[in-house]
Amino acid sequence: MMEILSRDLPRRSFLALLLATFLFTLTRISSIVHVDKEEQNGHLRERALSNNTTVAPKVLIDWDTYVRNGAALSCAMQATEDGARQYIRPDVPVNSPWVDYGDLNTWGWEPQTQPGVLYDINRALRTAFGALNIDSAQNIYIEIKQYTPVNVDGEEYQSTGAMYGSAYNLQDGVIISHSAHSPEYATPNLDRYPKCRKWSDVTFLQWQHMAQGNVQNLNHVFQESITNRDTQTIMRRVLRKADDWDDWNQLRDPSMWRSFYPQSDEFNALLYTPNVRGVAWLLIQHKQQLGRRIISKITTFGANWQPALYLKIDAVPES
Repeated sequence: MMEILSRDLPRRSFLALLLATFLFTLTRISSIVHVDKEEQNGHLRERALSNNTTVAPKVLIDWDTYVRNGAALSCAMQATEDGARQYIRPDVPVNSPWVDYGDLNTWGWEPQTQPGVLYDINRALRTAFGALNIDSAQNIYIEIKQYTPVNVDGEEYQSTGAMYGSAYNLQDGVIISHSAHSPEYATPNLDRYPKCRKWSDVTFLQWQHMAQGNVQNLNHVFQESITNRDTQTIMRRVLRKADDWDDWNQLRDPSMWRSFYPQSDEFNALLYTPNVRGVAWLLIQHKQQLGRRIISKITTFGANWQPALYLKIDAVPES
């Protein structure tokens, strides 16, 4: 049985195990899988982008594809910058071009504090915070909205109504994703979208700005109140629930929490879901700022009558 959230393996032993089994993971990928960053804000689909479109037609993908692409993301997180190149498409940069906080303003994003939302977040995640010794009093909730039309390099970009809302805890190294509506989701079928638009880039810029000199102190990420149907489908699969099962409140009980680790099919499938792969991209494309960091555990649980996920973030051992 998978261990619950509060029963971690000893840190040194677990990280050593990850390093020792890294090459084994490579052998499980029959051919190099190139994952596409454009997928992180969409549904669980495979996208083949052309030179003339922003959002391509969507093709359903199966469990094996989730597992295979999740394994590629896992390897890209673990690898060095040069090593990560073999797991992502050639047209996707290994290092994100968005590393300056001013990029948010350039592309029409405006951060706003919303203290009232914290009550619901802290209540929903109270048990998990207690298990991890996270001080919820340190949480700061910020909504970053793309409501301003901009002109960049002579090109006009209209506002999209996109919004990413997350709580940040600098003391304990926590990001809690509460709501995420990408530009493509908020306003479909535009001729062009702001180039700085992915959850991974926008959230990283806010984290880096707030953390300043302590940017590598990222230890925990929560996906709270998950409504994405594709993510819910994969969660049901790894929990061995029926396709129509929706009693997520049952997972509030810590005895029902389940943790999954790298090299397992369940971990890899969860890693590729819309609610998790954006976190993987945040780590993959910001190695220069964050160092080599990985998602070392994914835990399923329930919060506020909705499914939720906890992601443990660890540094890759130097050796």
